[in-house]
Amino acid sequence: MDNLLSLKKKMKTAKKLLDNTRMQHFHEVELKTKTARLDELNILLNMDKQTIKRTMMTIRRNDKKTASKKVPVGTCRSRKSHKSVI
Repeated sequence: MDNLLSLKKKMKTAKKLLDNTRMQHFHEVELKTKTARLDELNILLNMDKQTIKRTMMTIRRNDKKTASKKVPVGTCRSRKSHKSVI
């Protein structure tokens, strides 16, 4: 009878160990999946940052070109401000 109780106890321990191993495997797979998704999102985020950086550099370059053009005194760049004076 002690032998049967011992076997049942060992079987219960083995089941717990197996469940723990399965859970550990599940968590490892979940971690790998989430890490891969995080890497994908970081790539997209960095691409977006690079696009923003390029756009800002282009705007600054254009601003410098516009600022370097000299406008004669008394003239305006906007067509709306040119009105006929009678």
